[in-house]
Amino acid sequence: VAFPYQEGATEITAPAEKIADLPAGRNHHWTKDVTASQDGKKLYATVGSNSNVGENGLEEEQNRAAVLE
Repeated sequence: VAFPYQEGATEITAPAEKIADLPAGRNHHWTKDVTASQDGKKLYATVGSNSNVGENGLEEEQNRAAVLE
């Protein structure tokens, strides 16, 4: 999600805006981290795998165990 920001603001005063859908559902490696590119134009999100050895099928691993841009 994203929130509008004005310099000097100390609290959120507007509703969140959803900016991306990330893989979810049943999984074992559910952690996600987000970072911005150095120029601030892109976001990168890591998405854990759905399983340890693909036991749920490779279709369940789509966009998993990856860094999404």
